[in-house]
Amino acid sequence: MSLSDEQLVLYERDGIIPQLSFISREEALALASRHGDFEHACIEHLGEIHWFKTYLLSRWIFELVTRPLILDYMEDLLGPNLLLWGVDMFYKPPHSERFTAMHQDSTYWGLEPADGLVNAWIALTPSTVANGCLRLLPCSHQRGQVDHTNEFEKNNVLVHGQSAAGYDLEEASPVELEAGQMTIFHLHTVHGSGKNTTAQLRLGLAVRYIRPEVRQVGRRDSALLVRGEDKCGNFDHELAPAREFDKRAVEQFTAAMARPSGAGNSGGIDGLDKQRADAGHGRAFHNVESSGV
Repeated sequence: MSLSDEQLVLYERDGIIPQLSFISREEALALASRHGDFEHACIEHLGEIHWFKTYLLSRWIFELVTRPLILDYMEDLLGPNLLLWGVDMFYKPPHSERFTAMHQDSTYWGLEPADGLVNAWIALTPSTVANGCLRLLPCSHQRGQVDHTNEFEKNNVLVHGQSAAGYDLEEASPVELEAGQMTIFHLHTVHGSGKNTTAQLRLGLAVRYIRPEVRQVGRRDSALLVRGEDKCGNFDHELAPAREFDKRAVEQFTAAMARPSGAGNSGGIDGLDKQRADAGHGRAFHNVESSGV
């Protein structure tokens, strides 16, 4: 299945394609039930819970985000050669004050050009206004990179504490999703999410695909080739996990967390730690050290 001409025009204009079908509700909820096992395995093997680069640790996450349907969607937008750069797990427990401030993912990632990356947000549970669904500002990608401040507001889950200056969460359009649906959006789309006011958890995966032509302006980075070929060599190639948290997977993940894609910062873990220290905050990931890469 491919995206329709109308959906491609919508992405070009709005920077968003909402509510695409992906997997069944039943399968999504079954996968969501594995969240607790993932967290426990993180603590057992890594000493702390991680939510970046989860596809390097979990075979089921890797298999989900490399299914032909989602790669077909990405090929329509990015071309036949695709690298998987990140998969973040976003979990909001019941009655949680956690929120994600309005921001652009491009602010600290160091990836150029911006149209070489596409985000896919997959709902593993229903995602509603009440439980803090994704909110996006249509057409905001056309403004390019906007100014951000680092306010480190209480309960803002962003590790840099960033917030897009002059943008209000309530002004953005909520994108409610059924379990198993997903929304696609541009790297420059301004977005965020509110708190969970319900008695049910909200769980989703934010998946980042890039063209091989994309460049990392900071430290050497890594990604996983999931379709086609890479003739550019801009990223070190990762390997898929053989099973959940196998030894090689944990070692590879630990190395990747020190890089830009693992730390969410073009300077890698050192860049993230410095930015947080300059703002008077401690480390986001206590058990991740610089790899020297």
